[in-house]
Amino acid sequence: MNKKERVRARAVLVGDVFKPIWDKLDDPNATKEQIVSTIVDIVDADEDKLIRQPKVTDMVDLSRNTIDRYEAAGNFPKRVKLGTGKRPRVRWHLREIRAWMRKRSRLP
Repeated sequence: MNKKERVRARAVLVGDVFKPIWDKLDDPNATKEQIVSTIVDIVDADEDKLIRQPKVTDMVDLSRNTIDRYEAAGNFPKRVKLGTGKRPRVRWHLREIRAWMRKRSRLP
């Protein structure tokens, strides 16, 4: 995929995410409460996502080993195991990671 195609794909993705908001803003009968409600619905949907380890390490700026240590000590959100076996896939709840980051940023 060349640069032009990547830019176009990003624009389509962003357009799909924000389309409900743009539709409400274009509606002359939409109230402020309806627009805010639409935005809240989109944000809440994002909070329910499960994210992979590379995204977690990027967000919190910690290594995998540090995350493992913090999690074992109860100082980091628990991972969610998807599947069974020796090496099940794992994910974290985005809302829990964001809450942990907010809590941590308040500490000195």
